[in-house]
Amino acid sequence: NEKFVVLDEVTSWHDQPITFHWANDRQSIIFAAGTTIHVRSVVDAQHATIQPAGFGTRESGRAVDLYDDRILYFADDGIYEVGLDGLNPRRIVEGNDLHYPQWGPNGEQVIYRGTDDQLYIINADGTNNHVIPNTESVQQFDLLLER
Repeated sequence: NEKFVVLDEVTSWHDQPITFHWANDRQSIIFAAGTTIHVRSVVDAQHATIQPAGFGTRESGRAVDLYDDRILYFADDGIYEVGLDGLNPRRIVEGNDLHYPQWGPNGEQVIYRGTDDQLYIINADGTNNHVIPNTESVQQFDLLLER
């Protein structure tokens, strides 16, 4: 019978839900709280933080997503991806009001809500950015994917 242990007390940002993601090694969890992305071991005391410029300054729901140990997040000037080490973030798409980025099922595409409240899909390399038809006035969404 395993026991639960409180790793950290985390305060949500503007009362938004916090989403946790497992790293590939299944020994670390990734989550965002405030202006920080946390990479926290569940087996020992290792805890790394990533504080990207412009991250967490806007009220929004799902702040990060994870695929194959690549963290996807939005900041004031676009949507980015970065590894678990936090080094060399790469902007996928530029824009100042993009929300809810999520990896596609194979990690080759990203879906997000644009400034016009429509859903967009873009290749992870930043090419082929286009609107998904008939998605006007989307407030929030969550992809239901099997990975």
